[in-house]
Amino acid sequence: MSHKKLRQHIASEAARLMCEPGQPGYDQAKREALRQFKTDRLRPQDFPTNLEIREEIVALAEVRQAKQLQAMRREALRMMHVLHRFHPRLVGSVLSGPVSASSAIELEVFGDEVESVIAAIGGHGETHPLGPRQIRKNDQLHKADCIHLQSAYPFRLMVFVPELFESFSTDLQCEEVVDHANSKQLAEMLAATERDVPAVPEPPLELENRADRFEIYATLLWPLEEVMQNSKSHPEGDALYHSLQVYEQARDQFPYDEEFLLAALLHDVGKAIDPNDPVGATLVALEGWITERTAWFIEHQFQATAYLDHELGARARKRLEASADFEQLLSLVQCDRAGREQGVAVPDVSEVLVQVRDLAASFDGDAAAEGEQNE
Repeated sequence: MSHKKLRQHIASEAARLMCEPGQPGYDQAKREALRQFKTDRLRPQDFPTNLEIREEIVALAEVRQAKQLQAMRREALRMMHVLHRFHPRLVGSVLSGPVSASSAIELEVFGDEVESVIAAIGGHGETHPLGPRQIRKNDQLHKADCIHLQSAYPFRLMVFVPELFESFSTDLQCEEVVDHANSKQLAEMLAATERDVPAVPEPPLELENRADRFEIYATLLWPLEEVMQNSKSHPEGDALYHSLQVYEQARDQFPYDEEFLLAALLHDVGKAIDPNDPVGATLVALEGWITERTAWFIEHQFQATAYLDHELGARARKRLEASADFEQLLSLVQCDRAGREQGVAVPDVSEVLVQVRDLAASFDGDAAAEGEQNE
């Protein structure tokens, strides 16, 4: 095996290990990965960098997302066969992709009574009627009785009256825009895309449906536990303990600002990747997984620290003050300074990520409810 290929294999195996329960840090994952490659030809340049491992983690998460999408489509097809007499059609993110851990399989079905749909489901899942909703189709509002169905994946069924089936079926479909698929079309889609999903070792059960941004956050946070900081400026100890303290401080100030909370939680993840350029490494590692506003907080935290210490030049001070988030940026610095206490109780990474995930989900739900009210 060439040195280049060996380096890539070690990075891939370390990334896989970091996505398993317990999530070892970068150094431990490298050591465990090396044990699986019994060779005496290893040189220092054969060892992958933390950034290379992180890229493998992202690639692995993307593969798992693709596998999850295929699995949800297969489950959708199975349920469509169960409900075949109601002319079921797949819509939403499971049709268009991509999906996240919070995605539900959305099906349109057509029947006179919601009870008959529930009866047809029978023992294929647990149903919870949600009542009537106004659903927009073809720029018109139509009444639908909605059902939550919990099977292998969560479903959202929208039961329309049979008379609407023909009019809905005339919706414009083309290669660029496909807004629904019947069982035959979905089966063809599965057959066409199945071969495009890369093979990957089966993930642990608890990770199977979690290939989203929160998985990336976890794999970047855990290695901070091994990063010991300067005892004078950071008497609290490791960078993970510091980050969790900063998050708690931020949560006290802005409990409903997900972008600000993520900046507080993730601002130091680059310290485990490139200690010489931790901010740059943080932004590279989180690219595509955080918003521009969260990235702005992280990128300008050092400038804001210099601002408060009266060490920032006049032009830079004016540019910083011109930002709409200037005051909140200063709050982030204050949270960072306050997050350096010894012996303070903090939640663990898993608990924190559940809090942020729930916050994100609550805002998604509020936005959907507001949209329905506006309709």
